[in-house]
Amino acid sequence: MPETIEGLGRALTVLGLEDKFLSNGELSNYPLAQRGRITEEIIHEKLSLGRWTTVIRMIYGGLGKADALYDGDREKLKDDIVKSAVEHKEENHSREEVFNVLAKSREDDLIFKLATSIQDLNHEGFISAKSKIDFSFLDDPDQGPARTTTLNEIAAKKALEDHNYESAFYHLDSLHDKRGIGRLFNILLNRNSGIYFNESLAEKISLCDESQKDSRLKRLVLSFGKKNRGLTPLKAYELQRKHNVLLSEEEKTSLYDQISSDAGTYDIEKLAKLQRDPELILLWAKKHSSSEPKVAYELFTQLGYEGEEVDTALLSGLSHDSFMEKHQTLEVSQIDESHLRRIYPNAPLHHQEQIALHLKDKEELKRLRAYLYRQ
Repeated sequence: MPETIEGLGRALTVLGLEDKFLSNGELSNYPLAQRGRITEEIIHEKLSLGRWTTVIRMIYGGLGKADALYDGDREKLKDDIVKSAVEHKEENHSREEVFNVLAKSREDDLIFKLATSIQDLNHEGFISAKSKIDFSFLDDPDQGPARTTTLNEIAAKKALEDHNYESAFYHLDSLHDKRGIGRLFNILLNRNSGIYFNESLAEKISLCDESQKDSRLKRLVLSFGKKNRGLTPLKAYELQRKHNVLLSEEEKTSLYDQISSDAGTYDIEKLAKLQRDPELILLWAKKHSSSEPKVAYELFTQLGYEGEEVDTALLSGLSHDSFMEKHQTLEVSQIDESHLRRIYPNAPLHHQEQIALHLKDKEELKRLRAYLYRQ
């Protein structure tokens, strides 16, 4: 039997030979009392070097049968593990492994201490660790509520840091933290980044506090037009109608003006089919009488509008290439006779000829052909 050397466990650990020493069964060559001391030296040296994940695998995962040999203070060991984890960074995948080891051993208290103490544990890692804590630990009648509050507070903080606003809201709502939810709402509306605006979450927050509902909904509706920082004008319009948000005439005019500039033909045609908001539909058609003449003319006809923009739409629609720009082209046969006669004097000669043929106006055709012959 080899002679025991004071500090053997520490020396082996410093040299990086401790795991091989344990796995090869060398420890069994020493008296039982000395095995415990050597094991304790190895563990404490590992912790001082930041190898706390290996210590967890040794004590709670059966590595090197250290659990059976360690005869030190277990509660103090837990505190030492937490201290080492706080002072030494570790890869996330290694942390995940040891949290699994602790979960199998039902060491919920140590999981809780580690998860709530390691500052650089990101939101995803924290939630993963939290999920491994048994419900019974959080259902404890004395300490359970305080533990749950601590977990939710840290989860909300880490979620905000990682821009995971859905999770932040979930945890703040669990805490009934109205001020925190208010700050989150401000972050959503005021942040200046490329992160996609979460309109469903902003609406959910607006509705969660009855005392703040009206003011938040109005702020949300009026957030339109801010790139990556608010609703699209059309979404703002839909939300305003859905919740009957009261807008001043100036605010409504601004919203309608933005929608009429930005909305596509599909959205406007959808509104028209629903026979919804003729004021907005007409405003869009007026603005797009040149760029979307076919749709604009159809809308003018539905609304019975006879303003000058009708002529603009007709002349623009007739001028488009019927093959290359079919969705914007108007054929003479698609235009009401009264409108054809109205635009006739201002139409180019070749369109005048098409109109005269369509109207079967023999006298006008004769005049046109005589004129063209003289040219």
